[in-house]
Amino acid sequence: MDYATAIFEISEEVSVFLPFLILLAALGSQLSAIVNATYSRSEMLMEQTQGKIRQAVTFPLLLVPAIAVVLLTDVTSVVALASRVFAAYFLVQAVIAGWLAVRRREWAWVAFFVAIGIAMAVIAVFGIPA
Repeated sequence: MDYATAIFEISEEVSVFLPFLILLAALGSQLSAIVNATYSRSEMLMEQTQGKIRQAVTFPLLLVPAIAVVLLTDVTSVVALASRVFAAYFLVQAVIAGWLAVRRREWAWVAFFVAIGIAMAVIAVFGIPA
């Protein structure tokens, strides 16, 4: 038996389990990201409230609405809404950067940030789900 034949024979045996292994790896990756994001938001929430909210309370405050959104809405609509919210956030950032450029009289940067701001405003207002 040569190496090429051995690879194909082993691939046949592994191919039954491969989709499950890929799914398991993807779920593990997403779980890790969720835990990391929730923990960092929990820390930020405690910091912003100067410790008035205990960390044990921050997790339900963060996760219950997130789980409700996933269970009660269409995922594509949520993604489209999140994209529009990000565009609005970047619009605010462009306005701040543009204002700072105006104060420094850097007109090329002003034009750049105005263009970015217009693009973000269009996305925020007219963005529709695919």
